[in-house]
Amino acid sequence: QTGTPRYAGDMLFLWDGVSLVTAVLALFAIPEMIALGVKGGAISAVPMEDKNFSYRQLFQGVMEVPRHWWLVLRTSVIGAVVGMIPGLGGSAAAWLCYGHAVQSSKHPERFGKGAIEGVIAPETASNGKEGGSLLPTLFFGIPGSSGMAVLLGAFLILGIQPGATMMTDHLDLVWTLIWALIVGNLIAVAIFLFVCRWVARLTFVNGAVLVPFIMVFVAFGCYVSERQWQNLVMLVILSIIGYGLLRARWPRAPFVIGLVLGGQAEASLNQALQLWGYAFFLRPLSLVLIGMIVLLLATSVYKHRRRGSLNPEFSG
Repeated sequence: QTGTPRYAGDMLFLWDGVSLVTAVLALFAIPEMIALGVKGGAISAVPMEDKNFSYRQLFQGVMEVPRHWWLVLRTSVIGAVVGMIPGLGGSAAAWLCYGHAVQSSKHPERFGKGAIEGVIAPETASNGKEGGSLLPTLFFGIPGSSGMAVLLGAFLILGIQPGATMMTDHLDLVWTLIWALIVGNLIAVAIFLFVCRWVARLTFVNGAVLVPFIMVFVAFGCYVSERQWQNLVMLVILSIIGYGLLRARWPRAPFVIGLVLGGQAEASLNQALQLWGYAFFLRPLSLVLIGMIVLLLATSVYKHRRRGSLNPEFSG
């Protein structure tokens, strides 16, 4: 931590790093739109006239959640834990859980091609992190996300001091917020069940009509996120990289996870080294985490080689 800008190239807008909004839009939204434009047709492979919209099919999709209850439980816990860490937020929780779902799946090759686990994991994490981010906001006065920062500001305006006294002086408010999270999610589900039948029809719109509109919204969202025109240049550069990764079938999620966690990981590592020096790596908790990382890497390599031996086409 020398305070010297790195990889900024004398460009001031890069001093704060690459905008996460720009990176996500460039690596995921635009490459998919380019691929859709090249392929032609609509997003859905099923013709409009052959698709029968019914709530029975919606119920079948909903029932996939209890079938994957173990994944839901794991990603809920991960989302809640990540939500407790200030500065990470929902994006980190969603991508971490998506990567966990891919890594723990028996068929990771299905991800990106309609695997239901790829939807369940990040959405569960996004919901789970809300409760997690509420804890440090209420009991330590440290906002767990941007939304909780707004809530913390509202508390201070009203003269409510977050901290340990919240459980004694404002217990009714704590329970009100907890119930608000629960009821809010239930209301969101009810609204979704009502409108999803019509929203799903967007997947049958021809790409020639859909792509230009989405491109405009992507560019607008990229600019509005920080109100800097340089973000549009970064959007183009990262979009080229994202489309190249898509064509090469390289996963794009680790790219975003690195952007989300890189700065936080480096800052935490520097703090640990300043406190304990290199003996930090020999502490019991560090050894346990290093062992878990090695075990996960070894398991991933073993699974990859096993799938390659069973399916030569998959191994390339």
